[in-house]
Amino acid sequence: MPSLLTLKASTKEYPNDRPKRPCERLCNRESKGAGRADDSATCRDQTVNWFAHLERRDRNDPLFVEALDVIEEMLRKNREFHDDLRKLFRLQMAYLLLWSAIERYAGLRYHLGSRVMQKVMRIAEEAIFRNRVAALPDNGGLWVYRADDPGKKAQFIPSDPKKSLRYYYQIRSNMAHRGKAEYADFSRVHKALEELLPIFREILEDAFRPHPVWH
Repeated sequence: MPSLLTLKASTKEYPNDRPKRPCERLCNRESKGAGRADDSATCRDQTVNWFAHLERRDRNDPLFVEALDVIEEMLRKNREFHDDLRKLFRLQMAYLLLWSAIERYAGLRYHLGSRVMQKVMRIAEEAIFRNRVAALPDNGGLWVYRADDPGKKAQFIPSDPKKSLRYYYQIRSNMAHRGKAEYADFSRVHKALEELLPIFREILEDAFRPHPVWH
């Protein structure tokens, strides 16, 4: 019986009479768009799940280890604004770095294509994200306008993980579209970092947790 490398995802084997080339590309990490958490292929008598196949080398990706430590350090050292714009800029850099790590994770777990928002939004479906966001205080419904389209806004709603994830992402996007710095920006980014960093750490720990069949 083939050993299974799965990661809390449904798997589907390519039929035996299907050409072997897609399977070979998957095992050689050469697939440019086929790798998804629910895709697998039979390679040398093993059903290989894409994300699980990458686990051994990618858990130590600098974006998942050193980068998160740097973010936590910057958050700890920049808790008060005191009209010091350097602190705001440090938090903005930390937040952009956090989203680089999140997008890296989403690309590995869901697919390696170029549709960033599509794979990022899959995180809103993960139980850890849903549960942790639902436990956060509502605070009267936090919202942020889009810097590139002021007529639209994203709102944080604990009971709606997709809207909440879009809210976190919109804070990141606004940094690329405007340079105006205000106290409100500091407070918003600081709070988002405090909430999103521990959630993402927990998501990583769960995603890379060794599966019993690996041993």
